[in-house]
Amino acid sequence: MKTILIFLLFTTMSYSQIEYDKVQHFSAGAIFSTTSYWVVRDITQNKSKAFWVSIGTGVVAGTFNELFDVSQGYRFDWADLGATVLGSLTVTLIYDIL
Repeated sequence: MKTILIFLLFTTMSYSQIEYDKVQHFSAGAIFSTTSYWVVRDITQNKSKAFWVSIGTGVVAGTFNELFDVSQGYRFDWADLGATVLGSLTVTLIYDIL
């Protein structure tokens, strides 16, 4: 757990090749998925269910964020949604393997 938190900390501080907005989306997906994974796993004691709920949470959070952006006059950015889902998938796969 400590290693994953340190990894996320360093990804949020890296500005070299990735846009800051994409790093924020990746981190948000990772945070939402981490929370949902542990809550579902603690309640159900089912790793498979926690895996799918965690990924679904990242997808839903990213989609709602983009829909909110559309309502504010911005365009739906598929790259932002992809970064959120990638953060969700990365953390979920790490937890599932461990």
